Amino acid sequence: MTAARNSITSANAYWNAASAGRLSMTKVSEYRHKSAARITDSYGTIMATVTKELNWQYRPYESLVIFVPHADLNYNGSWGILGGGFTDSSTSGRVIMPYPSALTNNVVTHEFGHVLGLHHANSLACPGGRLDAPRTGSSWGDSGCWSSEYSDMSDMMGYAQVSSPMINAFLWEYGGFGSGSEIRNIGTPSDRKQYTLKPWSGTESQRALKFVDPKSKEVYYLELRVPLGYDRTAAVGGNQGVKITKQDVLGWAGNASVVLTPNSGLYGYSNRALTWKAGQTFVTHSGTRVEITSMSVPTNDPAAASAVVTITPPATAPSPAAAAISAVVASSSGLGEVRSGVVCDLTGGGCYQGFANGAVIWSSATGAVISLNGPLRSAWQAAGAEGGALGYPTAAQVCGIRDNGCYQSFQKGEVFWSKASGAAISKAGAIRTAYRAAGAENGALGFPLAAEVCGLKAGGCYQAFQNGEILWSSATGAQVSKASPIRTAYRAARAENGILGYPTSPEICGLKLDGCYQAYQNGEILSPRRSTSAGPAGSVTPTVPRAPRTAPSGSPPGRRPAASGTEGATSPSHRARSCGHPPPARRSPPTAPSAPPTARPAQRTASWATP
Repeated sequence: MTAARNSITSANAYWNAASAGRLSMTKVSEYRHKSAARITDSYGTIMATVTKELNWQYRPYESLVIFVPHADLNYNGSWGILGGGFTDSSTSGRVIMPYPSALTNNVVTHEFGHVLGLHHANSLACPGGRLDAPRTGSSWGDSGCWSSEYSDMSDMMGYAQVSSPMINAFLWEYGGFGSGSEIRNIGTPSDRKQYTLKPWSGTESQRALKFVDPKSKEVYYLELRVPLGYDRTAAVGGNQGVKITKQDVLGWAGNASVVLTPNSGLYGYSNRALTWKAGQTFVTHSGTRVEITSMSVPTNDPAAASAVVTITPPATAPSPAAAAISAVVASSSGLGEVRSGVVCDLTGGGCYQGFANGAVIWSSATGAVISLNGPLRSAWQAAGAEGGALGYPTAAQVCGIRDNGCYQSFQKGEVFWSKASGAAISKAGAIRTAYRAAGAENGALGFPLAAEVCGLKAGGCYQAFQNGEILWSSATGAQVSKASPIRTAYRAARAENGILGYPTSPEICGLKLDGCYQAYQNGEILSPRRSTSAGPAGSVTPTVPRAPRTAPSGSPPGRRPAASGTEGATSPSHRARSCGHPPPARRSPPTAPSAPPTARPAQRTASWATP
C-alpha cells in the first residue's frame, strides 16, 4: 500500500503546482475491502460495484480511489488498461488502479486530471503529414485526418509514462489552472510580429501565448518545452522545442487537446517528435504562419531558455529576403534540417537561414545563395565571410572541375578546392587576373595552395599554386613563375629579394636548343635543355649565346611588357630575407580535406554561394 499512498502524494504535488497552490489532496480514510466484483469484469463494472458496496456518496471535493489486485485492467475484454478516471461532477470523481508499478504515479495523476474535468491530450494524424486541419464539429475537415488519442507524449493527459510532463497550455486554460497570468493572449494578429516564449514548466508570467486565426477563428496555443520542472525528463530530443496545440474534435465540452506536429504522418506512443525547432515554420490550415525564429536552451540553466516566434497573418507578404530564401530552399535538396529562422543581421543588411548542412544567404546585390558545409565554406568563413575579402557568395559551389575539384564564386573572388591542394582563396585583383589568364586551375599553375600574401619587397605580393607562383609589384604587375628549372634558379638567387628582382614577363620558350627564358627587373634566366644559368642584364651565359632573339611561332612577340595595377596588402607577413642565408620557406600548403564538398554539376558558369 505504500506505493499506492505515494501515488496520491505525487498527484497532490502535481496538481497543487499546476493550480498555483489552490488545489490539494488529503487522505480522509483508507479501507481494505473484499468485493463481489470479479477481476474479469470491465473496469467500469468493477468501479460501479465497489462504489455501491461502499455506499460512496458523490460529495463535492471528494474522490474515491481504489486499487485492485491485478497487473492491469480490461475494458470489455481488452486488457492492458493501467487505470481509469471518472468525472462525476465539477469537483468530484473516482479513480480505479491495478497493482502499483513504475507508471503508477503518472497514471494516478492522469486519472485525477479526468476527475478535474480534463479529457486526453491527442495528436493530429494525417497520412500526408499535413500540419493542420479545420475542425468541423466532431470531425476534421480533411477526411483523411483523425485524432490519435493519447498520442501527445509531452503531456500528462497523454499515454502513461514514467515522466509526469506538464499539461499543455490549452488544457491549462480550459481547466482554469495557474493564476491566470501564464498565457499571453495576443488576439487576432493583423501584421507580422515577433514574440518571446519562456519555459512552460517555469514560473514566469505570460510565458506562453495564444492567438486567434484571422480567417478560421480557431485558437492556437504556443509554449516552450525544455527540460525543467515537470518537463525535466520529458522535454528532450524531439519533444524539446515549441509546442503548438488547439482544441481537439474528441472529448466533450471542448475538453480535449490536439498537438500539431511537424509531421502528422507520425503519431502514437513511439513518436517523440512533437515540437518545433528553430527555423521551422508551422502554417495553419487558413494560412497564418508561425515561424520559430530562434531558440536558446542553455544546458546548465534551462530556466533561462527562450524562443522567439514570428506570427504572420495570411494577408501579410514575407520580406524580400524571406521570400527569396524560401524559393531557394523549395527548389534545393541537401540542406538538411532547418536550424534557424531568417535572421537579418549580416553586413550591409544581409540575411541568412541556417540548416544542418549549411545556410542560404541573401543580400540585395546577390540574391539568395546556398552555402553548403565543407572546405569551401570553411575557407570563406575563415576569410571573414560576407564581411571579409570575398563578400557575399554569388552562386552555388560547382564541382567536377579538374581533378574532381570544386569552386564557388563570390562578389570579390573565388574559393577553389581539390583533394591535393585543399581549399584556398583567389581574391579579386591583379594576381587573380593573371591566374585566370593562365588558365586558372586548368592551366600550368594548377590549384592555389594558399591565400595571397603581401608585404614582400617594395610592397609586393605573391600567391602559391600547385605548380608555381604569381608575383606582383607595382613596378612589374602580376607575373607567373611556373614550376621549372627557371623558377628553381630564380628561387636559388633569392627570388625578388635577390639581384634579379621581380619577374617582368612569363616564361617564354622556343629558343635555340629548345631553350626558355624569363625576364626580370635586373636580368633574365635562360634554360636550354641541358643547363640553366642566371645573370644580370647584359651578361652572356656560356650555354645560350646572346644572339638577338625572335619570338618563336605561337608565342608572345618579344618580351611581355610589365603589367600595371596595384595589389592591396592583405597580410602583415613579410618575405624579408637576409644576405648569406637561404630564404625562409614560404607558406605551407593547407592540409587537404578528407572528403570533397557535396558534388554539383560540372560546369564553370556563373553560380551562387553562401557562408
